[in-house]
Parts: sequence; structure tokens; C-alpha cells
Amino acid sequence: MGSQMAMCMIDEQRRGARVPWNGGVVYESGPGDKSLGSWRDISYSGASVSLGRYLRPGRYVMLVSDFPFVASGAVELKARVVWCRPTGRDCRFLAGLRIFHDEFDAALAYALLVDHATNEVADAVPAMA
Repeated sequence: MGSQMAMCMIDEQRRGARVPWNGGVVYESGPGDKSLGSWRDISYSGASVSLGRYLRPGRYVMLVSDFPFVASGAVELKARVVWCRPTGRDCRFLAGLRIFHDEFDAALAYALLVDHATNEVADAVPAMA
């Protein structure tokens, strides 16, 4: 019962449909505290990422990732940890992040990434006859 309730709470916190996205992401949770994680899925308002350690919900993080269509390569995003739980494998954690859209260039690049990922998913689904 408790785990069902927790999953409902997590689902209710999502503000948009998530689409799968794979790739590396560097997350910084404090000065000099950088680690490597990986994207799991993304939406316009948030993302889930696989991490090598637990991050307390409410904590703010800076994300740096290469986006395939951005000339400079790396994009920095601000986010807040909404939830974090162990995966049960190899001391890994899965975290839900709320992405902030307070800087125009980063917000635009992230929106383009979500559009790109959404189109990839749509292209992979066979058309219904």
C-alpha cells in the first residue's frame, strides 16, 4: 500500500509526458561537487536521471549536458531534486528533477531537446493502418 501511494505521488508531481532520452549528464550539487549521471527520460518541465549517489529532495543542482543541435555543445540547466530513490543495483539512484526555465538560451535548448526526443519516439512507433 505504501509503495503504491508513493508511486501515485510521484506520478502526480509530473507536469508533462516523459519521453526516453539517453546520454551523459554532469550534475553539480555544490561547489566542486561534480558527478556523472545519465538521462533516463525528459519532459518540458522535468527529467529523471540515474545517479551514483543519493541527493536529498529539495536540493538544487546544476546540470551540464551536450545537446546534439547546440553549436556550443554543452548546455547548463538549473534543477531541483523532487524525489530520489535507490535502484537496487550497483549503488545507483534514480532521481526526478524539476527543470527551471529562467535563462532563455538554456530553456530554448532544453525545449528543442524534448521536441527532438519526442519526434524520435513518434518516428519509432509504426503507423496504425
